[in-house]
Amino acid sequence: MNATAELLIDARNGVGESPVWDAQRQCLFWVDIPGRALWCWNAASGQSRQWPTPEMTGCIALAVGSETTPHGRWVAAMETGVAVLTPHADGSLTHEALASVQHPQDGMRFNDGRCDRQGRLRAGTMVMDMSLAAAAGSLYALEGGQLRALQGGFITPNGMAFSPDGKTMYLSDSHPDVQTVWAFDYDTDTGTPGKQRVFIDMKPLPGRPDGAAVDEDGGYWICGNDAGLVHRFTPDGRLDRSLAVPVKKPAMCAFGGSGLDTLFVTSIRPGGDLSDQPLAGGVFALRPGVRGLDEPRGDNMKTQRRSILSLALAMASLLPLSVHAQNIVLKAHDTHPAGYPTVAAVESMGKKLDAATNGRIKVQMFPGAVLGQEKEAVEQAQLGAIQLARISLGVIGPVVPEVDVFNMPFVFRDIAHMRKVIDGAVGDDLLAKVTASPARLVGLGWMDGGSRSLYTKKPVRSPADLKGQKIRMMGNPVFVDTMNAMGGNGISMAYGEVFTSLQTGVIDGAENNPPSMFTSNHYTTGAKYYSQTNHLIIPEILVMSKVTWDKLTPADQALVKKLAREAQMEQRALWDKSVTEYSAKLKAAGVEFIELDNKPFFDATAPVRAKYGARFADLMQRIASVK
Repeated sequence: MNATAELLIDARNGVGESPVWDAQRQCLFWVDIPGRALWCWNAASGQSRQWPTPEMTGCIALAVGSETTPHGRWVAAMETGVAVLTPHADGSLTHEALASVQHPQDGMRFNDGRCDRQGRLRAGTMVMDMSLAAAAGSLYALEGGQLRALQGGFITPNGMAFSPDGKTMYLSDSHPDVQTVWAFDYDTDTGTPGKQRVFIDMKPLPGRPDGAAVDEDGGYWICGNDAGLVHRFTPDGRLDRSLAVPVKKPAMCAFGGSGLDTLFVTSIRPGGDLSDQPLAGGVFALRPGVRGLDEPRGDNMKTQRRSILSLALAMASLLPLSVHAQNIVLKAHDTHPAGYPTVAAVESMGKKLDAATNGRIKVQMFPGAVLGQEKEAVEQAQLGAIQLARISLGVIGPVVPEVDVFNMPFVFRDIAHMRKVIDGAVGDDLLAKVTASPARLVGLGWMDGGSRSLYTKKPVRSPADLKGQKIRMMGNPVFVDTMNAMGGNGISMAYGEVFTSLQTGVIDGAENNPPSMFTSNHYTTGAKYYSQTNHLIIPEILVMSKVTWDKLTPADQALVKKLAREAQMEQRALWDKSVTEYSAKLKAAGVEFIELDNKPFFDATAPVRAKYGARFADLMQRIASVK
């Protein structure tokens, strides 16, 4: 075994990615994403060559039929979709579009991906400007020449790999805010990821998670970007070893060589001074003492047709039972835990539906994100696999931008004003816009998400008191700008990092509602002042799958809408009770609640409303006029 990294080729790739070993040709292929190039290194001759690609390419996989051409045929996930690339001996490359993708926002492309053991390509998308921390990325499946969204909510999806038996799918998000690798139960018949669990929390380890590979023993190898390491984890998630490469940013690894016992590693060549890593952007080879697995060929149409049939059968089993019989079971999703006001209100709605229809329509609640996070829930609802979902506005804003008006600071005068707005014509109009949009969802009602105020280690009574204080905000530019305008230093940070950051002094405070402050234990970190700025009051929405809605009779539709409105009011009472109880608990624990004059904060955030609310000027005026 020689675990010392050796330079294979000084490629100087901007972002070298997606290495794939072609056993037939004994060649390593990979891409340079910003360089828009497909590369090949020949093991026999030691020579390399490249072909220009028409778009940036995030990942490649050998295609069925590649044995008929000198340099293979490649399924490539690019900027605008998936294509088949055929490189030729004369240096030209044939590009055949296979499937297009509708990105939710501009500036996106495909990133990491690979084929499952059955030869079905899975690849993730990302916003190219990582500084935005935009969770707009999704994992897609290529099947039958079409792209199907499997799961969303990713910032920088990476680390795609499959266990030797194909029954576990690994996927990471390498963005600094996340740095987590998940393992999914994987249905090899339908090609669909199921139950999700955290496999590795990479934040305490050196290097962000990047591209990955699996060896024949099930070991998961992943590049530690920024640390110059490649880590191996055992199938139970234990760190087994870390091997060094002579560059800071290894990007992805793959097994190859005649015995599949060589680990090839591509890398990134950043800008700036590279005197300490002159080989950045090169491709390296290590002999770690284990063997890899043959990569399956992608775009296997026979397998994909079988997969689509299996998927259709699986989806049919998830559809409302009215498809098969008179009884209907509505599967309801919520990321909040059992007992939470939104969960309890929808459960109550289900009991009323059951009683009103003599058991013909029932609701089955799945709280605690057991069916996925909100983005995945929306995608399942669009297919009809989930029938009801309580979601935040962030996941629907890209399709119905008008709902983003509720994200403006101080768009509501207070909680009472917000409730009058969502109970009245404005709320009804926005629900109707959701229903009429391409989102394939029906807006049923609104849920109260409470008001967000500051909790800090030093008392805040005016914008001047926020000067120099680092305050955690949700990862949205409008929220960060809101805090900066109010006088503080807005810090975008994952919610799971807030507790430790408060403890260690990385941040001086955060903002949320009293139930969240208490249940997250943030009040134990020294944040003993709760300043009631109420700068953000953001309602949430209850939606139904339009696939399901269209199967209901008009009488059932009217009943569902009536009971959804009752759930809206019931949730509100439950929420008020929760806020009262948790506020009392915080006060008993020594937290001081500070009532203050909101006008200075309102005035300070006027530029934020002007910047982000210009497109909602008429709507904001309607909201302001509600008495």
